[in-house]
Amino acid sequence: MLIKHICPVCGKIIPINQPRCPEHPNRHKEYDASVRYARDKKYHDYYLSGEWKAAKAAAVSEVNGVCVYSFYFEKKLIPYDEVHHIVPLKDDWERRNDVDNLIPLTHQAHMHIEAEYKNGNKRRAQELLFELKKRFKSEFLHPGGGQKSFQPYEKYRHW
Repeated sequence: MLIKHICPVCGKIIPINQPRCPEHPNRHKEYDASVRYARDKKYHDYYLSGEWKAAKAAAVSEVNGVCVYSFYFEKKLIPYDEVHHIVPLKDDWERRNDVDNLIPLTHQAHMHIEAEYKNGNKRRAQELLFELKKRFKSEFLHPGGGQKSFQPYEKYRHW
């Protein structure tokens, strides 16, 4: 018996080895070809480079692979999915490998933060991320670095 799942575009039942119905083009491939590879080649090439891989590994290691955002807001230790540039590459190319500018996040947290950036809360979100990372490192990763607590960041709960 063949295992099946639901097409995320139209809801039809399709074989598990197909990500979507054959009638629906893969929008990520289209985006990659028309935007990521062509228009943003500099950034695309950077994310394939050894310097990015080294910076990413250092940022992940620095917080033991934990999504710091989820730790404070959800009170859970959740492993990271992605590494986010707090100050985006397009805003400051020179900070691309600055480990202090990188924060490991879950995909959900990353999408929430990107939405806040787009909704006009970029500066406030950046301040929060820098603060969360600093707090996590001082409280949990450095002996005697402060009182260990699970105090959520209520002041940022509703941007």
